[in-house]
Amino acid sequence: MKYIKPILMLIFFGSMAALSLAPFNFWFCGFIMLLPLFYFLENEKYSIKNSFLLGYVFTLFLNFFIAYWLLHTITVFGHIHWTISIVIFFLYSVITSSRYIIFILLVQFWNLIVKNKNIFFYNILINRYFFWAFFWGVSEYFGWQLFHALGANHAGGDIFLIQSADLVGIYGVSIFWFLTNLLLYDIIKMIKSRKEQPVIQKFIHNKTMVFVSSLLVILHIYGYLSIQYYNSKNLSYEKRRIALIQGNTPLAFKWGESMEKQALDVLKNQEDMTEKLLQNSISENKKPELVVWSESSVPFLSFQIPGYYKDAIERIQNKYKVAMIINDVYDESPRNYYNNLWLLDKDGIAIGYYHKIELLPFGEFIPFASLFPEIYNLVPEISGFTHGKEKKILTLNSMQIIPSICYELLPPEFTLDYYNESGKKGQIIINITNDTWFGLTTENAQHMKGSSMRAIELRLPIIRATNSGISGYIDTTGEIHEPTESETKDTRLYEVPIPDKSHSLYSITGLWPFRIFLLCGSLFLLIATISHFKNTLTKTT
Repeated sequence: MKYIKPILMLIFFGSMAALSLAPFNFWFCGFIMLLPLFYFLENEKYSIKNSFLLGYVFTLFLNFFIAYWLLHTITVFGHIHWTISIVIFFLYSVITSSRYIIFILLVQFWNLIVKNKNIFFYNILINRYFFWAFFWGVSEYFGWQLFHALGANHAGGDIFLIQSADLVGIYGVSIFWFLTNLLLYDIIKMIKSRKEQPVIQKFIHNKTMVFVSSLLVILHIYGYLSIQYYNSKNLSYEKRRIALIQGNTPLAFKWGESMEKQALDVLKNQEDMTEKLLQNSISENKKPELVVWSESSVPFLSFQIPGYYKDAIERIQNKYKVAMIINDVYDESPRNYYNNLWLLDKDGIAIGYYHKIELLPFGEFIPFASLFPEIYNLVPEISGFTHGKEKKILTLNSMQIIPSICYELLPPEFTLDYYNESGKKGQIIINITNDTWFGLTTENAQHMKGSSMRAIELRLPIIRATNSGISGYIDTTGEIHEPTESETKDTRLYEVPIPDKSHSLYSITGLWPFRIFLLCGSLFLLIATISHFKNTLTKTT
């Protein structure tokens, strides 16, 4: 019986986490999902061993509710029995549990320090809001996450709060999200103890809670005004027509049938869908300037090599004179294969290419496989790609494009570094993706929504062309326009307002405000820690 309450609280935590994410976007659920964690921290005593256990259990329930689709991927495409897949899923939770473990250990250490009232900065150190938020920031920044499921993603449904990403980035939004959880937890505690003192009176007398509440109100007002401002700005920008093709190409071909025939059928499907879109758009006098094919839309065929793929592209471009973005495997001997994006002008001339830099572990390469190359024979679906090295802008008719492939839009620093290292010239991000790995699961919506944070941070539009969905256009406020359905064949034509450059403070300051926050917290904690141990030694001597 004693385990029923903890299990129910963990189920509450996991279900609230899932409901706060796409496709549900019940933003309020994200603002109460940490309540069970706070309850455990305040009402249970934990050793270092139990802190690791608690952090792992929270991560396991989180992964079970929001990343269950990994089981599908491991089982179907890893050719592994479901029982072994469950074991791998549990091990994956061990690896990704560092975020919660770091946070819990820091809180446990903080509890030890604040017992000593004679330490330096005691009046600052006892401010739970500042230090717990600092601990959360440390845990997110240093805790490893394969899919970068940060706290701010759980606030994605609150369209006003997430606009502050253009000031402080996704890590800053995570701090605001965390403070909202902590504030609501304390308000609930006040309501439960209202017999001692009226809730309003207790709230007003708590200066920290008043400050945090005021900050959150101001951030929401800022978000509302930002949406109005950038929607107005979009009306003044030059619009460029960009089309995307979602071919829903299968990830693996059928055994027993000609591989060549299946590849040609896929290519013919892409060609037919593109021609139909172009014919319809031309008849409406809305011919696109650029057509984007998704990642893995035509697998196994290389544009480098004269043949079917190159011929099909030439047929389209000779007839319609339209620029294209396509994907293939770039072969650079010896033994270097890149996940590659080509930009072709309207005459079919390759005017730019990009080798994917941020490869997905266990999807596009196996860590340390260079030491054991035979491992790729056991899992043939996992590509042995080489990391690209160059961050560059692709230019089409004066439009400056930041190219991006698949999960490169999820790591918070990657797109910012790309924008800065390529001379701050980018005007639009074009992302090609293949989410077929994850089937008809919530991953598709989570990936799309998570990508929208990059549009807000840099105030740049995003075109996201996905093989099996969800594809769409994300504007500079993070709104997703006319998204496609998952596992369907579809096309889209967008008129995209193109800003002359990024118009965000984050594009200038980057992560420095967040890093300064971490630095201040570290200094206060370090000085208090030295003072604590100095006082302890004095007492013992």
